[in-house]
Amino acid sequence: MQILLIGAGKSSMHIIEELSKISGIFDFTFVVADLSASNLESKCNGLNCIQLKLDTGSIEELTPHIAASFIVISMLPPAFHVAVAKVCLMHRTHLITPSYISDEMLMLDTQAKNADLIFLNEMGLDPGIDHMFCMKIIQEQKSQGAVIISLKSHCGALVAPQSDTNLWHYKVSWNPRNVVLAGSGNDFIKYRENGKDVLLKYHKLFSHTTEINIGNDIFESYPNRDSLKYQRAYGLEGIATLYRGTLRIPPFCKAWNKLVKLGATSISESFPKIIEADLSGDTQIIEMFEELGVFELHRQKGLAFEVLQNAIEQKWAMQEHDIDRVVMIHEIGVEQNGFRQKIISSLILDGENQMHTALSKTVGLPIVFSVELILKKIIKGRGVLMPINKEFYEPILQKLETYGVKFTETKT
Repeated sequence: MQILLIGAGKSSMHIIEELSKISGIFDFTFVVADLSASNLESKCNGLNCIQLKLDTGSIEELTPHIAASFIVISMLPPAFHVAVAKVCLMHRTHLITPSYISDEMLMLDTQAKNADLIFLNEMGLDPGIDHMFCMKIIQEQKSQGAVIISLKSHCGALVAPQSDTNLWHYKVSWNPRNVVLAGSGNDFIKYRENGKDVLLKYHKLFSHTTEINIGNDIFESYPNRDSLKYQRAYGLEGIATLYRGTLRIPPFCKAWNKLVKLGATSISESFPKIIEADLSGDTQIIEMFEELGVFELHRQKGLAFEVLQNAIEQKWAMQEHDIDRVVMIHEIGVEQNGFRQKIISSLILDGENQMHTALSKTVGLPIVFSVELILKKIIKGRGVLMPINKEFYEPILQKLETYGVKFTETKT
């Protein structure tokens, strides 16, 4: 039996280590495929796995390796998951990804069910752990007769305080393209606040932020994608407030909002010439732009988002001794017998080093534990799934605690 991991990037270290450890216990061959020989060597050397250096990464090159596998874990960019899933269908191979379920992936649901396959998506940090922890609280409260009246879930891949050395309070610990293009596209960003549905276009996204205080830490949250599509999945039809957000540290969103409005994240135009006069004398933003080199970026060739991505990869790179930080916060309002209370659960987790990051841990471990559940034949659901049922969240959250991924909960 073979398990194939496609992609040995920033979030793969814990997947590779943990699956290498249990390959003997479950008697499977573990193969790690990547286009980069250095990625494979740095993460796989000395571990019980086979390194597969890809030449092109095309679906044709991957097909025989997918066909030989019992489970495929795709850590590829989201646009490639459906192509992998179609090959998995042909060869009756289970699939796990950490990415959001696309419409194209959802269209494979019936075929996957008919083939007795698990196509598990949204199994990582956000989405992933957020789903599982929210569902745990929701089901606990409902079983006690409470009604869920509001749910806000926030998550951010940030930098630990000791490594916070720039004015943006941010460094790149995951895919830099996703950082630059967060929230972009033609779709509306959707959420509900006090019974009113809010629909935002990208250019307004970073103007709609909220401040959150956890202990002595201050964060700001901006809306993340379509929160409303989780009403039914979470069993929260008619809920007054439903919001999923991404966390940053102030004043990141204020300055990023200005970049967006000036066209610096455009996917179709070159980088605009930005001058201090465009910033209305805001010295804080001027200093942040100067630090990032924004005023000189119009000299670079390429589309605006590519130029900006190149700049942040250089200026916001995690240095050798830098430590990342993952922050997740849930705010859940419940009502029972005429009384209302808010449950606040929070996770603040720092990485160990450049290889063993908090992001790699929180994205990778849920994937590893879901592999174990499939191998143990615990997962009964079939088709295109996400981890919102007890068969997922109960064992996985318990095991995450043993690895130090533990939430602090308060009630007000």
